[in-house]
This record gives sequence, C-alpha cells and structure tokens, in this order.
Amino acid sequence: MYMMASKMPENTSAEPEGNLQQLIPEANELAAKLYSGTSDTAIFRFPRTFREGNEKYYKPRTMAIGPFHAQATDLNRVQTKMINFFCVMGQIGGEGVMKVLIAELERLELSARACYDPDQVVTKMKSYEFSKIMILDGCSVFLVIVQGSSKESSVVMPALGSSHGSVYDLPLDYVKLENQVPFFILESIYEKYKQANRNATSSLSEYALSFLRMTILKEHKLRAPEPGQRINHLLHLAKMALFPLPRPDSASTMATVVSMGPDKPSWSSSSSSLTETRSASELKAYGVNFQTPKVGNNAYLQDIRFLENGVLEIPKLVYNEITAPLFLNFLAYEVSYHNMEEHAVISYIWFMDSLIRDVKDVEVLVQSGVLQARITDAKDIVSLFNSLAGSLFIMPESYHFEHIHRQLKRYCESGPRPLRAKWVYFYNHGRWDFLNTILLSFFTVTQTLFSILAYLIPLKNK
Repeated sequence: MYMMASKMPENTSAEPEGNLQQLIPEANELAAKLYSGTSDTAIFRFPRTFREGNEKYYKPRTMAIGPFHAQATDLNRVQTKMINFFCVMGQIGGEGVMKVLIAELERLELSARACYDPDQVVTKMKSYEFSKIMILDGCSVFLVIVQGSSKESSVVMPALGSSHGSVYDLPLDYVKLENQVPFFILESIYEKYKQANRNATSSLSEYALSFLRMTILKEHKLRAPEPGQRINHLLHLAKMALFPLPRPDSASTMATVVSMGPDKPSWSSSSSSLTETRSASELKAYGVNFQTPKVGNNAYLQDIRFLENGVLEIPKLVYNEITAPLFLNFLAYEVSYHNMEEHAVISYIWFMDSLIRDVKDVEVLVQSGVLQARITDAKDIVSLFNSLAGSLFIMPESYHFEHIHRQLKRYCESGPRPLRAKWVYFYNHGRWDFLNTILLSFFTVTQTLFSILAYLIPLKNK
C-alpha cells in the first residue's frame, strides 16, 4: 500500500501542470459570452425537455434545411427541388456571378459551422458536404423568401405544395429550430441577387418579414428589426417580429405600465421569489377586468399593462393550428440561447400560464377578446400553456412581468375586494354547497321521521 502511495507523485508529475485558479476567469469569460448573446452558436438541437410527443413540431415535414436533417430519407425528394432552385439562382446571376458566390460561401464555412450546435452530425460532416448544404439550402430558402413575398421578382418558383398535411407545413418548416441556415448565408446570396435585379430595393429582412406576414404570422402585429440589429436565422427574425426588443432610443415596452405605487417596471427584480399569482377567473372575482389595447395603440404581444382603474390590458392572441409549433420553437430557441434580453417568449408563456389554469379561465379571456380561439377545444389551450410553462424554470430577475403580478396582488388585497371575491365565490359555488347542505339535512330529518313513524304506527295498531 505504501509503495503504491510513494509512486503516485511520479505518475502525476508526468502530466502537464497548470494553474487551477485559471478556471475562474475562463468560466467567467465563457458565461459572459453566452449570456450576452455574443456566442456564435444560434442553431440548436431541440432540447430534450420539449422533445417527447412533439416530434411533428421540431422535425421538418416537407423540406429539410441545414445539416441536422440532411440525411432524412423521407425528405430526399426535396433534394431535386433544391437543385432546381440552384439552377434558377444561376440563371438570375449568370454563371460567372454564381462562381463568385460559391467561392464566398465556401469561405464562410467555418463561420457557418460555428452557428450550429456542435453535435456529431455537424462535426463529422466533411467540408464539401457542409458547404454544399449551405449553398443549396441557402438558395432554396432565399428564393422562397423573395419569390413568396414579392411581385417584383421575375423568377418562376417551383411548386412547393405538399400533397398531404396542412397548408402550413411548408412555411412552418422554415421556422423550426433544427431546420435553419445562418442569416448571413442568405444575405450573401441576396447581395448577388441585387446586382442582377435593380428593382430589388428592399432589405432581405423586409422580404423575409413579408414572407412570414403572408404565411404564418398573418394575425399579429409585427415589427421590423432595427438597422444593424443581429438576425441569427429566420426563426429568430419571426420571434423578434412578434416579441421585439425595446428600441435603443426609447423606453422598454415593459415600462408602458401605468404606475400604481412603488413597484417600477423593470427588467430585473430585487425579490428573491416570484409573486403569488391568480388565474383569470380569480382576478375577475376580485374586480379585475380584461381588455385588448384600444385601436391605434399598436401593441405587440408582450405589451401587457395594468391600469389604475383595475383593467388588465393584454394584446389579442389568435390561437390556431400554428400557435403550438411556433411557440414551442420560440421557447426551444430561448432556452438554448442564453441572452437574457431574448427571453421575452419565456416570460410571456409564464404570464399566460398564470392566467390560464382551467377551461373557465379560457372562457374569461375569450369573452373579453384577449384570446381569439380558432380551435374549439379550450382544453387544448390550457394544455399548451400548462405543459410549456411546466417545463420551465424562471428567475425573478429575468421575468419581464413580475411588476404586473405585484400590482395585481396589491390591487386584489386592498379595500373591499377580498370580501367581493368571497361573495363571488359564494354566489358561484358556496350557495350551491349551502343549499345542498340544507336539502341533505331536510331529507335526512324526513327519512328519520318516516322511519320513526313507520315503527310507531304498527305499535299503535296493536
């Protein structure tokens, strides 16, 4: 035993020595890079937390884009369309311009690889194969964006319709987290496109936003990204359009709340825990009314306000067949992408889940116009928000609506509102319990009385 112990220093001395204290600055540097959003990685594998039962929401159904699903055998038929797209792109720019573009995209290979979650599919993929995917898939996405959103283009886009499934299958494929190409690949193609098409005066992000507005984001107000704002991919653009970050030259959208005391809207909270919340039906019992912003307010989904007159103002959410896959991919992106300022969807899901706990909460929001359900089963809406929020862990400092919960809590606990809530509960539930108790007592007494009479009458006859 002692001999083995004496040899241990010899073995360890052969290993390269280093300063373990260096782990601290290395960890700090990595964390700062991740949580500031400056990390190149922005296209991730779908988190395991959300995978079970959601395969149709994260796997492409019509067209595979990018390296993660490049080998999908059931989507191989799309490769012919990709090659056709590439040929169309060659006709637009000419053979010479196409050669220049291919050379540029090849030089972007390392930058493009850095955008993907480094799993075995990406790391083992050879340079030629990866670059080929970037070129073919990039041209395919680019042409669908431009041709699908503009009447200026003279390109004839091949039909992309599926012979089965939903009409949303194809556009939804372009906003699935695992089915993305870096946006700078598309911008490189667009630069060459503009050289051959002088009437193409819009930016690529405007084309892409128009495509999204005409396909899957018809129902909501969208905001174009700020000039120079980083766009990671098409899913990122869709998320920023629905849940835009505050403008650099204006107050936070979270600060549009009418102040009701010392609680100031902010991106962070000094509280160590989240405020207790109440559902929509419970808030209504306390006298809180729900309404959508007035016409002309131009509110985005996260522009939620609580007013001094007890009105909770929430922009209208249209719930249809694309809501679940879209929100799930938004959520998967935010969970994987560590920039705290990008966590608007996480906060929104958490807030809506606090309001929607049962079917009766859905009914309250539908009646007030806050929720417009294109799907008749309210249980599906409850299930969506409950399941999404149930997979999340949220920190108070990153929750955008904590100040609203504090204002609601103070409003509900002030004045005669607690008594009002008890009366509403008694009227809706307690009165029936009280009546049932009276009836039960009456029938019990009656049954006992008849039992006594049934026993005494025969004795009297005797």
